[in-house]
Amino acid sequence: MPSYLLALAVGRFDVLEDSAAGVPLRILTAPGKREQARYAMEVTRQVLPFYNDYFGVPYALPKLDQLAVPANRSGAMEDWGLISYAEGILLYDPARSRPLQQRIVYELVAHEVAHMWFGNLVTHASWEEIWLNEAFATWIAGKLVDRFNPQWHVALNARAELEPVLERDAGSATRAIRSGPVSERAVYDVLDSVTYDKGGAVLSMLEQWIGSDVFQRGLASYMRERRLSNATAADLWHHVGQAAGHDVAAVAGSWTDKPGFPLIGVSTRCVAGQTVAQLSQKRFLLNGEADNDTLWQVPLALANDKGAHASLLSRRTAAITLPGCGPLVVNAGGHGFYRVDYAPAQRRELTRRFTALAPADRVALLSDRFALVQAGRVPAEEYFALLDQLPRIADGSRVPLYLSALDALEFLDRALAGTRAQAHVRSVGRKVMAPELARIGWVARAGEDPQVPSLRSRLIMQLARFDDAQLVAEARRRYAEAGDGATLPAGLRSAVINVVGMDADGARFEQLRARLLEARNEEDRWLYARTLTAVRDPALAGQALQLALDQRVPANIATQLPAMMARQSPHGARAYAFTQTHWTALAQRAGAMFNADAWLLAEVAQHSNERAMIERLQRDDAATTVASRTPAARAADRIRLLADVRDREAPRLGGTSTPVQAAR
Repeated sequence: MPSYLLALAVGRFDVLEDSAAGVPLRILTAPGKREQARYAMEVTRQVLPFYNDYFGVPYALPKLDQLAVPANRSGAMEDWGLISYAEGILLYDPARSRPLQQRIVYELVAHEVAHMWFGNLVTHASWEEIWLNEAFATWIAGKLVDRFNPQWHVALNARAELEPVLERDAGSATRAIRSGPVSERAVYDVLDSVTYDKGGAVLSMLEQWIGSDVFQRGLASYMRERRLSNATAADLWHHVGQAAGHDVAAVAGSWTDKPGFPLIGVSTRCVAGQTVAQLSQKRFLLNGEADNDTLWQVPLALANDKGAHASLLSRRTAAITLPGCGPLVVNAGGHGFYRVDYAPAQRRELTRRFTALAPADRVALLSDRFALVQAGRVPAEEYFALLDQLPRIADGSRVPLYLSALDALEFLDRALAGTRAQAHVRSVGRKVMAPELARIGWVARAGEDPQVPSLRSRLIMQLARFDDAQLVAEARRRYAEAGDGATLPAGLRSAVINVVGMDADGARFEQLRARLLEARNEEDRWLYARTLTAVRDPALAGQALQLALDQRVPANIATQLPAMMARQSPHGARAYAFTQTHWTALAQRAGAMFNADAWLLAEVAQHSNERAMIERLQRDDAATTVASRTPAARAADRIRLLADVRDREAPRLGGTSTPVQAAR
């Protein structure tokens, strides 16, 4: 047993008991919270037998306990036979939890239980191979969520949810999934989204290329042969290659051992009833020109009116001939970890035929189009034209498309903050969002798509941030009618409370602050923390920041307050100055676990669109004693991207990149 997987928990617990596949199960909670663990227990009873069957190797221990830690904890840890979670990501209260909570719980439990095989039964040989734990747990958890909850349309949402890591991996501060020897001081640098999210997405792409049945046989063989031992990437690809009947290591290695990912260029022409596609690849970068030396072996999934086609692009350029002359979609199904840039004529045709595309292809096309805006390859107005197609979608991709659009509009709003063009983006946003909220309504309807509650919540909060006065008035009315939010339905509770907090006066702010300090569960603490840091009044924003030093606020939440303010409010500069002034106190509360102290300045600064912030962050970060400079480097990439987009798009959208008085 690896020593880092040993755990001991001491406390007074309520215990929920059950069993699955002959294994005794317990979930331990703080007193009075046992009933909120029932959903997590239901999930555990589904996933444990699935993993037994999938790997062909049964769970190795005589019991499985899971523990909800009530405060001062972030994330989860897969200690063998005693998995611990921050309370807010394991417990679910049907009467109070936000709409997304069930999916959060399902994904986390599926991920952590998967570690009983990936990481515990078979352990990485070195920290360089930590992806063998985390990427695989991320990938297979997604499979389980999709298998047991098809109503959540996991595959359709996956592309939009990859946007943060795709953006990070297109910057200069990224690294390879397997980035070479890792020192003990740098372990937390590799416990990041490149390992988890990019790693999981690359595995999904490779599984599609190899075939799911073959991939499963290879993993089962790997588990049997490396059981109670250590493993490397070579061990894994040996077994998968044997199952596939050919060498897969070279293809896989081109994705795990290189930083970044490719941009696939596509142009087509019709010749004698066939499509001749000219394909190219080069590294996709959001800052600067791509190098011409890096090549990937890219498993391409292509589709046109004549069906699906597969190809492996291993050279800089290639020509492929396909039957039929309909529009060609590259990355059909959306599993590929790459961007696609169609020639202008193809872009116009795919926009025109957007509603006729397969659901997953619409999501990938919308995602890629916005990335091309970020990279300066197409203007934002071309992306806005694609958003005009969204109201015509009537299948399961509608919610993922709107969620993707909300993320893009939020990015543009941040990039254009302080310019006259920000008002234009907010106007576009209101025109996209308000009709959709009117269509789905404020109140859940019988038989509505299970994705809709999460979309409803996002629409309400973002319309408020985009200055929709009618929506803000309606939120206030509902809050008052519900006894100052006390009886709001679970699906509206977090959104309405957040909106009311944005323009809170002194009395309302005091009420919300008292609720934060009185909260007895993590979900409520985070809700009121988010609400208080969204406040727009400058004096109240200063009071919200002071809560970061209040010992009554748990450290895991207190140290995140400045970053939450920088993301949600116009007070990012103030939040940064507060963090810099009080860095020592905040760092002491944050601790070094997961490089938490190294992220204090970076998480606040990364929301700025001012280039001067890069130099300031680097100077302030250098003056600290943190073990890692990686967070500051990644934040600098993000600031540079926001500034680049501001400088390009502000003049195009009828404004100027010269700062003006910030929008509210």
